[in-house]
Amino acid sequence: MIDPPRVTIVVPAYNHADHVADCIESLWAQDYPNLEIVVCDDASPDGTLAILRDMAARSPVPMILLENVSNKGVCASLNRCIAAADGDWIGMIASDDMYLPTFVSRNMAAVVTEATDMVCMQSAAIRLRRDGVRIRHRPPFGKPLDGWVMEDIALGRGWINAPSFFASRNLFDAVGPFDESLTYEDLDFYLRAARIARFRFLDTPLIIKRDSPGGLGHVITQRFEDGFRILDKNLRAEFPDLWLRATDLRERRLARGFGRQGDLTSLRRLIGRDRERRRAYPRGLWIAAMLGAMAGIGVAMVGRGTIGHVLHRLRLLARPARSQRRRKTST
Repeated sequence: MIDPPRVTIVVPAYNHADHVADCIESLWAQDYPNLEIVVCDDASPDGTLAILRDMAARSPVPMILLENVSNKGVCASLNRCIAAADGDWIGMIASDDMYLPTFVSRNMAAVVTEATDMVCMQSAAIRLRRDGVRIRHRPPFGKPLDGWVMEDIALGRGWINAPSFFASRNLFDAVGPFDESLTYEDLDFYLRAARIARFRFLDTPLIIKRDSPGGLGHVITQRFEDGFRILDKNLRAEFPDLWLRATDLRERRLARGFGRQGDLTSLRRLIGRDRERRRAYPRGLWIAAMLGAMAGIGVAMVGRGTIGHVLHRLRLLARPARSQRRRKTST
């Protein structure tokens, strides 16, 4: 009897001592017979590595544990894992998320119906809230991406459940390694993959996605510069019209987020990052920021307890826009 294709699950791990055992055990529970696990600990200081060493020593399936001496970031950890992988197909999961037992078998059953192995699989998810309640994961915007979706990815018109990403080794080799100069991996990789591969969505929850700490402000700050670099890198030369649309949309969304958070420093950085675009879109960005601030009024009123604070924040946001209009009128 011919063995089914080998599947490697790669796990970049960092500071998830409370959850990493659940993640690895969910991989052990897969009902697919030819599985390999490759984990890279990114110099976790919280005990994650000790847990992984113990689990690697007693793993019922082949398990390779890689250890970064110093913290290199998720992209470097993924590159090490994929270089060590022996599978024909590869899944990627964060060390605090989990697979449901049929994740690998359902994906493999789906890919055999494809005419090519240049396909990117993703699935629906169960969301595990911090209070332990499990619900169907439904992102707040867009739709699951299915088909030839490079434009949708660039314009943020849909979503991909990152822990459910599953693709062939041939696709990973064709796309190339993760860019280790970036602080996060998904947008750049998805844009590159979407140029050569079709995305396919399985509308059955196959993963458990754990709520992570950190609010919108933390995410926006971390991804501020990298998002524009990714769009420049993947779109500006070959798809200039799409690049302009994607950059404009990203600026407006960031402006709304900064306005909601009351983050004037980041908002002014956003306005000033490109002088040519600043002349073209300043009013739109300030309006977007004002809308974001207004959307945050309810939260601010609860958190600060005063309407006066909210009105003060709106005045601060409006002041630079009024100054710009006066300068434009004087010239």
